[in-house]
Amino acid sequence: MKKLLVVCVLTVCGLTTVYGQTNPTPVVLDNVNGQWNTPAINKDNPVLPANMAVHTFNAKPAAVTVTPATANGTMSPHAADMSAGGFFAQPGIGFYNQSIYIQGNAAKNIGAIVYAFDTRHRSDIAINVPVTRISNGTGINGLRFQYRLSTSGNFTNLSASAEYLSDVSTATVDITLPVAAENKPVVQIRVLYFDLVAGTYDAIGVGRLLLTSERTSPQVSTGAITNRQAYSVSVSGNVTALGTYPAVTERGIVFTLWGIGIDPTITNSTKVAAGSGVGTFTTGLTGLSAHYPVSGQGLRDLFGWCGVWRIDRRSDSCSSLVGAGY
Repeated sequence: MKKLLVVCVLTVCGLTTVYGQTNPTPVVLDNVNGQWNTPAINKDNPVLPANMAVHTFNAKPAAVTVTPATANGTMSPHAADMSAGGFFAQPGIGFYNQSIYIQGNAAKNIGAIVYAFDTRHRSDIAINVPVTRISNGTGINGLRFQYRLSTSGNFTNLSASAEYLSDVSTATVDITLPVAAENKPVVQIRVLYFDLVAGTYDAIGVGRLLLTSERTSPQVSTGAITNRQAYSVSVSGNVTALGTYPAVTERGIVFTLWGIGIDPTITNSTKVAAGSGVGTFTTGLTGLSAHYPVSGQGLRDLFGWCGVWRIDRRSDSCSSLVGAGY
């Protein structure tokens, strides 16, 4: 009897180590009037705010590194031994008060500081960060500022070159974020510490990041009442600015015949659209009652209204009751 020998061979094609780093929780810019500044960090017991994190890599970052970090870093108090490498809370002096010092080390793959923001309804987003060389090694290290619009995937450099190199003692980094970073639920800004010229490592202080942004309101003005007839009237208006988030998407008038004290809404009124975009417009209201004044309202998008008018058929003017708003 012949026997069949079955040999099972297990081939290990590769071994992948899974790393993990924690994403910080975005600060909602609308809740802080569009501006955020790194808060004071206790130099003896440093705890970062929820929208900040420090990360390390499984290999030393270079100037071209855009890949995500692979592990969480640890904040150390200012009295710790900086030669061991890592992230240190420092009291700083003056402009550099409450800096986070990043110190490279041959045995550690340092590293990056990450900030997270919710930029919905915000535009013209800019950051200002003072940086300084704390200790001067024999090599040259640098900082690169990057961003991404999610909690995963690669980062994008905010400029074509490094924003700071440690052969310069101090600098202030001013960067305007691209339009792509506006009106997003998650925007992460990363300050990457990297090696440029081999040698002993420099300690670089990253000062308090200041982020500013704008929320531009639509601008609408009322016009005259003209061509008054028994059951019709012409109403004009002017959109002088579309705004950003939200923006004017449609213009015109809605009106109701319910009398004084009843302002029209999108659901209880007759809507008369008059195009879109910036500029003046005139539209006619028909089917009016001879016995009641007419209430009218300028159109914006679903976020609200650009202006409210009450039209008295006995008058030749529109009185603005509510201006542009959210």
